Amino acid sequence: MTTVSTHIAENKLNLQGPLIVETVTELLSEIPQCPLEVSEISLMGASELDSAGLALLVLWESQIKQKGGTVAFVDVPPQAANLMLISGLQHMISSASSAD
Repeated sequence: MTTVSTHIAENKLNLQGPLIVETVTELLSEIPQCPLEVSEISLMGASELDSAGLALLVLWESQIKQKGGTVAFVDVPPQAANLMLISGLQHMISSASSAD
């Protein structure tokens, strides 16, 4: 079974593995609410991103904003950035950092 590993360090949630329909349910059971102390989510280790993975990122962003926090998506691979762009979610990509 494909899995995603997570690690929080210095207010950054690092994701490793595919953020796809097969892994999102498991990831949601492990992290139903993105911790408020997270101010960055790194997608550098995201080997794949589909619409289910994108929906999870939107959910986490919304949860943090509802609690008065902010989050930046950093180290965004080009394929993930393209998906965010065509989905009208380019605001999610931090201008300070993207993976090339």
